[in-house]
Amino acid sequence: MSQKLHCYCQVALPQHDTYMHLIRDRLASFRATVEVTEDTEFRLSWPFGWLSLSSHDDMFTLSGGAKERSGLARIKDLLATAFKLYAKADAPEIVWGGRSCE
Repeated sequence: MSQKLHCYCQVALPQHDTYMHLIRDRLASFRATVEVTEDTEFRLSWPFGWLSLSSHDDMFTLSGGAKERSGLARIKDLLATAFKLYAKADAPEIVWGGRSCE
């Protein structure tokens, strides 16, 4: 899927086993197309963009992409809200990097 806007961040989530399934369920509940669902990668897409969660041990990479800024803003909001609700135990600080990530 070719998207011209992209953002990403990396966060350490030592206690992810206690809540990651809740984050995945919440994100999928927004009428997403589930493209990949594996232990170390989870990818969803919508007409307005896509998001991906990938992990190596306790380090997670959150990524998102869209064709338009409004789509990228929606992706970032979905990810930030889900992590704010469920990852309180790890209190991750999400700092976006990438093209048009502001």
